[in-house]
Amino acid sequence: MEEAQAKKSSYQRFGERFGKYYTPAMFILGVGVAIIPPLFFGGEWTAWFYRALVVFVVSCSCGLALSVPVTVVAAIGNAARNGVVFKGGAYLEVAEKLRAIAFDKTGTLTIGRPTVTDILPLNNLDTEKLLALAGAVEFRSEHPLAEAIVRRANEASALIVIVNGLRLLK
Repeated sequence: MEEAQAKKSSYQRFGERFGKYYTPAMFILGVGVAIIPPLFFGGEWTAWFYRALVVFVVSCSCGLALSVPVTVVAAIGNAARNGVVFKGGAYLEVAEKLRAIAFDKTGTLTIGRPTVTDILPLNNLDTEKLLALAGAVEFRSEHPLAEAIVRRANEASALIVIVNGLRLLK
């Protein structure tokens, strides 16, 4: 979460830049409202002091300065509770523009256990033969994708493994 908060979105950067100029300007305006009318135009000090307080309350940049970071942290936290991890507010902001998401083929981001979902043989090759060949090739491998292929071949009873010249049905 700390690393995610360090990467600020464009909204956060804008809020910080805007606040750097807005806050001092509103402070000067409030002081001006409190002092200028009574000094130069004979206004009542109490009335203009309260008007200056209204300027301070209404123009307080705290809402702007705090709303964006709080919103980003809340969104990142909510996403994390639902199993989605963002590296920072900048990536959260980009997510609204996404049209498609591609996950890695091992399935570790989705269910943690890869499975073979489709078999698309080329050149009119029989699906069962292709599955048997792929299962035989991947039989000794410990890679998660290889294990998924062997598991699918076993489920289809298509796996035939040749070890030292012997044909073994697994």
